[in-house]
Amino acid sequence: QMLWKNLKDKHYFIGVYPADKAAEADLTKVVCSVDPAKQTESDILVATGLDGKIAENNPVGLTFDHVMSKVIVELSFRNQWDGDKPEVSAVELKNVAAEGTLNYLTKAITPSETRNVMEIPEISENTKYTSVILPQTGINTVVVRIDGKDFTYNSQTDFEFTRGKYTTIRLVVGRNQIDFGDVKINDWDNGVEIEGGEAVD
Repeated sequence: QMLWKNLKDKHYFIGVYPADKAAEADLTKVVCSVDPAKQTESDILVATGLDGKIAENNPVGLTFDHVMSKVIVELSFRNQWDGDKPEVSAVELKNVAAEGTLNYLTKAITPSETRNVMEIPEISENTKYTSVILPQTGINTVVVRIDGKDFTYNSQTDFEFTRGKYTTIRLVVGRNQIDFGDVKINDWDNGVEIEGGEAVD
């Protein structure tokens, strides 16, 4: 339950999931990060009500939006493995910023300067890999590791990771190389609208 401060002033709302463990000193510079092993905790959703509501506007509806992006890598294989799918030990993106600062008011993320290799979790055995990722540019390399050998794809242009969208990268692996299938960018599902929370005087 939330209480209105009074009946005449405008009130402003921010909702965050997962909830912060402590109050933030500066809502425009909140530290955020992605841990590929903790997808749910890394997928931050933010809702804002910044138009100013007074006590008679009840209930207060808030729509939560994804502030992260999402990457999906889909693999297909040439016939050098006799028609079988090879055992993929890892799929990695290079030059990834895993930390940054989030502005709750604008829902924008500024990635850190530190860049590392990010291993993407497997969703479908040997064929589909996906992870939440900070919105950012500067990533153009995918590495697929099979039988201790790295198959590397270097894109001519950076992949686009945009807030609230998922980027699907399709690659064809085999004959000592990776060929580009295509890259597709789609919106995530609409944000969930939370309504019915009670604010009383």
